[in-house]
Amino acid sequence: MNDHGLKCGHWNKDGVDCFYKIIPFTYYDTVSFDHDRRLEIRQFNGDDTTDETIIIYGYFGDSISVRDGLFKACDSTGKLSQIIDYHLGLVGNMILFSDGDTTQYNHNFMDSIKGNYYDHYLNNRAFSREFYRNHEFAFSYYPYDDLVISDALLVSEIDLLKTTFDTLSVLLQAKKDLTVNSVSCANNIRVLDKEYHPIKYPFTITSKDRIDLKIINHQYGDIIHDHDTLIIKTGPDNKQYSLFLNTAASHISKSNVQILKKITLSRQKDKELLINNCGPYGHMRFASKKGHSDTYQFEGNKVWLIPLSDFYENEYKLDVRMCYDDGEGIGGVIDLILSD
Repeated sequence: MNDHGLKCGHWNKDGVDCFYKIIPFTYYDTVSFDHDRRLEIRQFNGDDTTDETIIIYGYFGDSISVRDGLFKACDSTGKLSQIIDYHLGLVGNMILFSDGDTTQYNHNFMDSIKGNYYDHYLNNRAFSREFYRNHEFAFSYYPYDDLVISDALLVSEIDLLKTTFDTLSVLLQAKKDLTVNSVSCANNIRVLDKEYHPIKYPFTITSKDRIDLKIINHQYGDIIHDHDTLIIKTGPDNKQYSLFLNTAASHISKSNVQILKKITLSRQKDKELLINNCGPYGHMRFASKKGHSDTYQFEGNKVWLIPLSDFYENEYKLDVRMCYDDGEGIGGVIDLILSD
């Protein structure tokens, strides 16, 4: 630290390791500065039409102390939590580790020309990239690999009162000619071609092809798989690409709770009443004509399973309420008819 209290040179203290450089703050497009030695500067954000302003603390006269080069920080347990690459105080890119796990992390790139983008790594491999497109977030998957996948985070919602399956589409493209050896999944998932025919493996994707895969997610009775993984294997070394499928199969959900009037279920066949998408919190009160009643509280946006054995009678009134972070609250009163 120099005579004016500005940091300079190598700095290692309180879990932080970095390098400081003193430069004239006329280097920046300055928005404002104040007597608390705080400088606000403008940095163009290439992924939007507006500029960003960032705050740098610590200046004296016309000079300011800024981080330059790699900045490393550890959490309270001593595990590496972040690495940031600074260019004279401006962030070039940063790596944010997940709970000290150096195989799963976010690598954020700040580019004032091309725009900011954010890579998410799983097992030391770039799984997804988040970026702005037309002022909205968009995603791509496996950005440094040859196979281009339209969606690798699949969501399947199944209304069990109408059907037991859902069909999803995934488009495959290739940056260069690529052989697909197999597409597989351990559970009730079938992968077909665009005409819903079985696929003959291996097949080749050229750089001009668009291969439309149909993912048939079939959930049988009370055997519901909430999470599944599809594995695509390519090339002579069977390089793997994972697609993660989250299934929300339910009888009552946000989409139908306001319009449902009656549900008929079998204790033997259905075994459980499934309620999905209750928001951060919600509840269901039920009562029979003979006075049997109870209340279930729901916390967390997931599928809730209520054993039908909890219902002693064959006819109930269900009062289901769902509440959401935006203040929206919806619900409905539904007749539940049960058979053995």
